[in-house]
Amino acid sequence: MKVLGELLRMDARFKPSCFIAEGMKVVAEEMNVPLVDLHARSRMAFEKLGEAGTTEFTANDRERKGKKGEDRTHFTEAGARAVARLVAEALPEADPALAPAVRQP
Repeated sequence: MKVLGELLRMDARFKPSCFIAEGMKVVAEEMNVPLVDLHARSRMAFEKLGEAGTTEFTANDRERKGKKGEDRTHFTEAGARAVARLVAEALPEADPALAPAVRQP
């Protein structure tokens, strides 16, 4: 597989999550499988809603019980539902054969 070579050539300025997302694209292309780029979709959706609009989507200081910093990676139920909605919207686009099986929110 050429995947490892592609990953090694990637720009080192990528954040780790971007590195993983780009690697995922390479693997999907090489294996010729559909892909939902949830990294890009969630980033666009969360940026559109802004910090205030997404606070309830992720575990934050209040939920971390005294631990330092914020956790913007792990979802609350509201965040999980928002991300599931993004997946439901993207699946028919990624693989039209799945469209009849996906109930749109």
